[in-house]
Amino acid sequence: MFVIVSGDGGFAALAKKLHEYGKTVIGCAYRSAVNKTFQAVCDEFVWITDPEEKVQPVHALGQIGVTDSRNIRLAEQVAKVPEPTPENIVAKTREILD
Repeated sequence: MFVIVSGDGGFAALAKKLHEYGKTVIGCAYRSAVNKTFQAVCDEFVWITDPEEKVQPVHALGQIGVTDSRNIRLAEQVAKVPEPTPENIVAKTREILD
């Protein structure tokens, strides 16, 4: 399972390829900055409605690569999900964003 925190349409091809390998893809993006094609190819989509303005340094968390520094906090919390099933990841992502 993969969580892609981006609204960039370039990730649609990646999501399609991950589906070919039997992976679940969860997209997460700001409503104002999402590509509709990327949204359509995701198995689940979680909206970010209140972006964090504070900029932090970009880094990787284990196997989670963070390319947008505003998403570090989300990635850190999602990485701590004890049973990483698609349902648990989606629920945790929604909980964090709420």
